[in-house]
Amino acid sequence: MIVFLSTVAPSNAAVIVDVVQGASSLTFKYSGSIDTSTVSAVGPTLVGGASFSSQQSYFQNDARMIYNTGSTSPSVVLGNGGTVAATSVKPGSSAFHFDFINKTLGLPTGYVSGSAIDGEVVIFGNLAYHGMAPGTYSYSWASGAESVTLNVFTSAVPEPASMSIFAIGSLVAGYRLHRRKNKMAS
Repeated sequence: MIVFLSTVAPSNAAVIVDVVQGASSLTFKYSGSIDTSTVSAVGPTLVGGASFSSQQSYFQNDARMIYNTGSTSPSVVLGNGGTVAATSVKPGSSAFHFDFINKTLGLPTGYVSGSAIDGEVVIFGNLAYHGMAPGTYSYSWASGAESVTLNVFTSAVPEPASMSIFAIGSLVAGYRLHRRKNKMAS
């Protein structure tokens, strides 16, 4: 009889939020997971809906249970804009909330630890309107094993498919140039 033993090291869990500036809007795309054993529930929130405040440094998409992370990361004020409601929420988006001043996060009631969190929310106003600067903002807890990271971009991040098409096109162009040089040499 052969017995296979396996140990699985605990993985770092995180939620990454990419904020991309449009002409008159900011798109928040987020994905990741949270290990709820690393946070303590504060209680339910009565405020629903999707909104963003750069001055109060929070993003909200209908999260119902707020957790204290116990993070020792410095508080961050993202900008000087007021609270703005979402103009659209992609259907099927997970409820999620983060607060860079109070270092709390919100998850849907009944969230299963480690399950996927993903979604997309569009907020009115560009970076200047919200008084925000491009950059990466993050807070972590549980000795760095858990984190929320906000990446703020001034233009769209190229999709991996677009980058691979560009790479293939470059290879084809290089091959043609190489063949042309070989024909001219003979």
